[in-house]
Amino acid sequence: MRSLDFKEGETRFVEVMADEKLYDLEVKAQEIETVKTKTFGEVKALKLEPKAKFQGLFVRKGRMITWGSLDDRFVAVKIVAKIPLASVKVLLTEVHGPGDDRWTRETAAMLKDKGRDAEEEDVEAALKELDAPAN
Repeated sequence: MRSLDFKEGETRFVEVMADEKLYDLEVKAQEIETVKTKTFGEVKALKLEPKAKFQGLFVRKGRMITWGSLDDRFVAVKIVAKIPLASVKVLLTEVHGPGDDRWTRETAAMLKDKGRDAEEEDVEAALKELDAPAN
């Protein structure tokens, strides 16, 4: 969805793969809102709500809303989801990866303030931790 050029009030249909099958996903672009983050301050973002569509019927087992930054990266700065057994809330705190833009510079500055360096080793260590089996 990050590669699509969403406009406020627009609905788009995209295909996604889950469980080795292709599904249609309806994505409604809602309004532009300001999301407050600790690292990046206030970020203007487009509120999106994806809805799964299976065999012509909407599946209503859960709901998710995501806010994508209004820049070239269209970074998901906030995500909220509610499913039958839990609620999930995500707020972006760090951006690593290629490029020298606001996202990577502000992450590096924040990490340096914490006494850490935003070098590639930091990212590699975090990725290894994710790959390790859970206890």
